[in-house]
Amino acid sequence: MKLKRMLTLICQAFTIVTLFSGIINLIIGNTTDTHLHIINRFMVCVICISSLSVFIWLRDKTKFATLIHYVGTLMIILFYVWLNSFIEELGKTAYRDIFLNYTGIYIVFSFYEVIKSKIVNKQAKHK
Repeated sequence: MKLKRMLTLICQAFTIVTLFSGIINLIIGNTTDTHLHIINRFMVCVICISSLSVFIWLRDKTKFATLIHYVGTLMIILFYVWLNSFIEELGKTAYRDIFLNYTGIYIVFSFYEVIKSKIVNKQAKHK
């Protein structure tokens, strides 16, 4: 993946995740967010997007690429959360929260990718 494309995707993912998080927090009545939390959200986006080149490489090597990529990146993200415990005290549900958020986003993007590839394959057959 080219660096310019990767940086664009990181910015787009960060913006979408930050907006979604902000809306949810406002709905539940939480009106503040720490700078460290925002930086951590950005780092999770960087980890996920930068790992896409690994996924593209894996996709050509095995049919279990999605599972391998998901487990690998989840382990990296959980390790990152653990490292953060040395900087600030983690909430009681920090690991559960990142697991659920990451898994949900991963499922949505996986379905998107499957649908997109089916459309592309269908268009290629009609040409």
